[in-house]
Amino acid sequence: GIAVAGDALWIAGRRDLRRAPLLPDGTLGPVETVLADLPYNGRSLGTLAVSPQGNIIFETSGSRQGKASAPGSARLWELAPDDPTNPTEIASGLKNAYAVTYDAAGRLWIGDVADDPVDGKAPPDELNLVAPGADFGWVQCYGFKIPSANYGGTPERCAVTRPPVALFP
Repeated sequence: GIAVAGDALWIAGRRDLRRAPLLPDGTLGPVETVLADLPYNGRSLGTLAVSPQGNIIFETSGSRQGKASAPGSARLWELAPDDPTNPTEIASGLKNAYAVTYDAAGRLWIGDVADDPVDGKAPPDELNLVAPGADFGWVQCYGFKIPSANYGGTPERCAVTRPPVALFP
């Protein structure tokens, strides 16, 4: 992931979130690691976005620990560039929130790519409208609040999750 916020270039790669100042001559200053050893899915932290307020939006991709998400993973975060070591959790239960954008009304949308086999089949990808504190249910729930039996999902667990706006095969 890569984003420009204010006078800095932000880079998400593997387990780290980094930033480098954008210098007046168009070059980058020294790259510094802002957050290190973040949970991830073995590939990347995904994309970065900049909120209408100028904050950095990033995710810690979903990785499993048994039948649940690993501690700190499957989360969407927001951090203020002037306080980069203190991110705030926006939402949870996201596997691979790789497409992140804001619409003209300031609402946060996420494309969540599913890839863990669920009950013997590939789960759908999701288009999610984020609400602060939303739990999208991964790994126990998928789609429109469907329990994933092989990961311990139950109707009760899935009833409290936020459903996607749309599904894609």
